[in-house]
Parts: sequence; C-alpha cells; structure tokens
Amino acid sequence: MATVKTMTFFDILKRFPTQQSVIDYFIKSRYGRKIKCNHCNRGKKIYPLKGRPKFFQCGYCNNSFSIFKGTIFERTRVDLQKWIFAIYQVSVVAKKGISAYQLQRSIGLTYKTNWRMLKQIRIAMTNDKNFELFQSIVEIDETYLGGKPKKGSDTKSKRGRGTNKIAVVGIYDRKTEKVFAQPIFRKEGQNLKGKQLLQLIDSKVAKKAKIYTDEFRGYWILDKLKRKHFTVDHSKEYVAADGTHTNNIEAFWSLLKRMHYGTYHKISPKYMTYYCGEEAFRFSNRSDLNGILDKVLEQSLIIKNR
Repeated sequence: MATVKTMTFFDILKRFPTQQSVIDYFIKSRYGRKIKCNHCNRGKKIYPLKGRPKFFQCGYCNNSFSIFKGTIFERTRVDLQKWIFAIYQVSVVAKKGISAYQLQRSIGLTYKTNWRMLKQIRIAMTNDKNFELFQSIVEIDETYLGGKPKKGSDTKSKRGRGTNKIAVVGIYDRKTEKVFAQPIFRKEGQNLKGKQLLQLIDSKVAKKAKIYTDEFRGYWILDKLKRKHFTVDHSKEYVAADGTHTNNIEAFWSLLKRMHYGTYHKISPKYMTYYCGEEAFRFSNRSDLNGILDKVLEQSLIIKNR
C-alpha cells in the first residue's frame, strides 16, 4: 500500500506565515481574480478599508463588507492563523478528534472560544454541498451511541437495537471508499422504521446501486421497492456465500466510537450530526491528507455561521 503524504505543521507555517496570507487565500478561493461586493454583487470600485484587512468598501452602493461574510469565520476575533492551526489539528493530526481543552493547551484562548471554533470546523466538515450520490456497491448499517445510565439509576442499559441510545446510520461506498453517517432520532425504545432509513438512503444512494445490509427488518422496504438489495445474516456469518458483507462500515463504527468514548466522552444529541460528520470527513479523506486542509477551507466558504 502506497504511503499517504501528510501535510506537516511546518508546511502550514510555510504556506500561511502571516494573517494576511490567510486573507489572501480566502480572497482567491472565494472571488477568484476580482472581489465582488456582497451587497450589490458588482466587481468594480472595490476598495480595502485601512486598518481592517478583512473588510472592503463598495464605491457603487457605498456599503462595506467582510470577505468572510456567510462563512464559519464571520465575526471572528481570533487570529486566522490559529484557525488554520485548529483545522489542521482536527482534520490531519487528531484521528479520534481533539477536545476543546486540548486545543486550548495548544493555542491558548478560553475554553469557550476553543469549543466554538471546533463546533464551526465540524459544521464545515459536515457541509458537503457538492456531495455526489453513491453509485456502485454500498454497505449500510446502524450503530448506537450514548453513555451508560448514571449510578443509582433504575434505567438499564440495553444493547443493540433495543437501546435508548442515539441511532446513527452509516453508508459506505466501496468504489470511492467514502462514508456518510447521520443520526436518526426515534421514539424511546422503538426500532428505526423502514421509511426513516429509505429517506436517508434515497438522499445519498443512486437507485442503480447495489445495497449490502444485515437482516434487520427495517431494510425490507428495499426489497418491496425492488432495489438491488443483498443481506448477510450476522448470527451465522460475517460474509455471506455470495460475498455480501458490511465489514467496511463496521470498521468505521470502531473509529467513531473511539472518538466518542475516547475523546469527547459525552455528546449532546443536539450536536451529534456534526460529530458524526467530523469522523466521516476524516475517514473519507484519509487517502489525501495533504489536501484535506483545503477541503475543509473550501467547505467553510459556502455556509453561514450558526
């Protein structure tokens, strides 16, 4: 297997030696050769504001605007080089994620600021607006994330599909070796419904693709719709006689759970989508660690601050 070239911290310093170099990168990435006003969309009579390198003045509509408007960097007061370093840590260095306290020890700032930065970076990682439907053979499976009940609680922690933990459905494409993972919320004690699974599958998988799953009844809806659906009975075997298996998506589950229990420990259901997106992003771009930073920056340019 070929060695994957990884961008080092010294490569980052060489590429972004100053805050202005980061600003120049974003201007080129977002506008190309000519900056356009965010208000009137004109590309003439645009002037930089003195002492405010992130801002420009439009001579047509007489409005000022930030080049980071509508991105995760909007209104930030943190040095942009620290943002680049944080993105580098999350996407390249930390295979199982990085906590806000750990990032704080690296770049300083307050815990609250580091937590917000990490949240924004996860939003960018999850924001793949150019996502292309999986076309070939896909493996689909679900796992369940959440902590154990508190000591002294009468609630028992069930295993498998009867648990009260958060259900996360994952889709792995064997051709591109990319993965998508998303929590699906259900009523306490209930299994995932076929319609819930189908809605997610239709949004990520082409109709012509072959779908490999286990024998969970929620996937039976695929057979009713005459999709190319193949199953493996995990109570008897890991790989079916016809070669059907879900070993790749299960390998991703091991990484996701190590991130959850080893680094973040407790994840709020409110933000579970972004944590799943973070690990899926790293997994999907594991063969291009040299370009993964650019991918995060690219996806950070087309979303709004939240």
